[in-house]
Amino acid sequence: MLFRWWDARIWWAIQQLRPDAHPDVVRLTSLFAASLALARDGVPHQGNHPSQEQYNPFDSDLLKLTQPTYNRLLELGEADAVLGLCRAEYPDALHTVAPEQRHALACQQIDWAVDVGFSAPHDHALAVRIAAELGTDWPQQPEWLEVITKARTEGRTLLAAIEAM
Repeated sequence: MLFRWWDARIWWAIQQLRPDAHPDVVRLTSLFAASLALARDGVPHQGNHPSQEQYNPFDSDLLKLTQPTYNRLLELGEADAVLGLCRAEYPDALHTVAPEQRHALACQQIDWAVDVGFSAPHDHALAVRIAAELGTDWPQQPEWLEVITKARTEGRTLLAAIEAM
């Protein structure tokens, strides 16, 4: 499972978990006395972890995460995944947003989209793109309010409503 998550996003998420609430993450990170990864803003981040004095690499308990920790990592990684989708689908969309502000923007747009009923990751990426270009108040602008209302009343995704126009 560790190699399935061998991705910078999981390390960013792990760094956000409180060790007192997730002792299984402390166990996992104790395999590495130090780790170096790029932070969300592209700056190298040094993570120092308490080292495991006598660790057996075949001890699978060190690599197990509890379900609450796993769920929290998924939550924390969602914004990074949406940013990745946004970069893939709209390559130039994020150039107006400072790298250190992108994660917060994605979190905000995901929360907004979920609150109004858009659960598709493509809608979340689209919301991030629009917010990056127009500002975070874009859903209150009359032309967008009309699109959002139409999508919701017709049971469409935000992306489908825009494509239908």
